Amino acid sequence: MGLAVGSVLLIGPTFGLWIGKISDYEFSNYGATTKGIVVEKWYSKPSRKREGHWLVKCKFSVDDEQYSTYNVRDSENSFKIGDTLLIQYSKRNPENNVIPALENN
Repeated sequence: MGLAVGSVLLIGPTFGLWIGKISDYEFSNYGATTKGIVVEKWYSKPSRKREGHWLVKCKFSVDDEQYSTYNVRDSENSFKIGDTLLIQYSKRNPENNVIPALENN
């Protein structure tokens, strides 16, 4: 039982670091920037385990194909639907994207 719990505690963070390194590699070698538009905004309701916060989702276009960002926390409630934000994405896989203005929220 201890081995199973220990392996989960080791593998989980290691996997997260590995994914982060892949994203860093993609952005440094194949990164590009484009404009995106905030298309959704909502407040996630608080629960017993977490506080509520504002989330936004942006749409952007690469080579005439539409993509969207993940739901990103807007801690300061700075943006509204229709606002334009810069999106950083990988040219090889535009679904790998971030909103730099909200990256450290």
